[in-house]
Amino acid sequence: RLKDELSASEEKYRRLVENIAEVIYSVDTHGVMTYVSPATESLLGYRSEEVIARPFTDFIFPQDLPQMKKRFQDALTGKAGPAEYRNLKKTGGYSWIRTFSRPVAVDNAVVAIQGVLMDITEIKEAEEAVRESEAQKKAILDASVDRIRLVDMDMRIVWANKTTTRGLNMAPEDLVGQPCYRIFFDNDAPCALCPGTKAAISGNIEHSIIHHSHSKGIEGEAYWDNYSVPIKSESGDIVNLIQITRIITEQVQGEQALRKREKELKIKTKRLEEVNIALRVLLKQRNKDRTELEENVLSNVEKLVFPYLEKVKNGQLNPEQTSYIDIIEKNLKDIISPFLQNLSAKYLSLTPTAVSYT
Repeated sequence: RLKDELSASEEKYRRLVENIAEVIYSVDTHGVMTYVSPATESLLGYRSEEVIARPFTDFIFPQDLPQMKKRFQDALTGKAGPAEYRNLKKTGGYSWIRTFSRPVAVDNAVVAIQGVLMDITEIKEAEEAVRESEAQKKAILDASVDRIRLVDMDMRIVWANKTTTRGLNMAPEDLVGQPCYRIFFDNDAPCALCPGTKAAISGNIEHSIIHHSHSKGIEGEAYWDNYSVPIKSESGDIVNLIQITRIITEQVQGEQALRKREKELKIKTKRLEEVNIALRVLLKQRNKDRTELEENVLSNVEKLVFPYLEKVKNGQLNPEQTSYIDIIEKNLKDIISPFLQNLSAKYLSLTPTAVSYT
């Protein structure tokens, strides 16, 4: 009966061991495989009989071999904890393994090590994919011209990109736990226009442009373009803030200079307009004065010169005097001729040949 019970118990545990997905193994104190469950074929491609009687080191990835040899010695004393390493596959390549083991003692002497091998390849590949993704994201963020950082609700830095530390002579990890307002501006409290403070209250993305007369690592005054993005938990509570800042001093100063120039141009334009108006008024007055002068000249010649000249001509003159009078009359008519061409219609009938001296 005892034999039957032992046989039934062995069969039960044999079925249990042979049907679980994890590999059950046993090695002697020299590291030689004495047992391995059938699951090893799906894990590594080896059948059990291909593994038994071979050193476990035959199946260890070369780079992991020193680590696992040391662990084997620790396992003999019961000091080895769980380990992760790579096992070589029969078809090439490797599988990531997590192993748990313990020494087996008989009469207080260790005679074997037994343990379990779990396939964690998918987990490792996922972790590697996450690491690669995180590395890519970090590379992208570090390459950004913007200073990007994650802060908690007290404005203490949780993470920062390399651009954030530009001019500070610090590594990004040195900023962790430091309040942003103290790191950059030596302030004891958040900046007055800090969009992070607003975002923590509103729960929305906030923006502001802040002027600082002094900023660490920057010579002279600086204008900062700031955005704060709240990060919320599943319950909707704000747990962190993303701060994105960029120095826009040159842009702001350029805009200020442009506005100043535009203002100056407006003043100069207004002055030119006033000068033009004054010039037009002066020109109009000059034309008026010239017209009046021409009218006065014609009127005076017509009334004060030609009548007396005609009387002289009708007097007793010798031929030489008559010639002089004709020359004078002709010259006077030549002088007033341009005036007659420029005057208004009321003088159009008055020409050198049509002057009446009645």
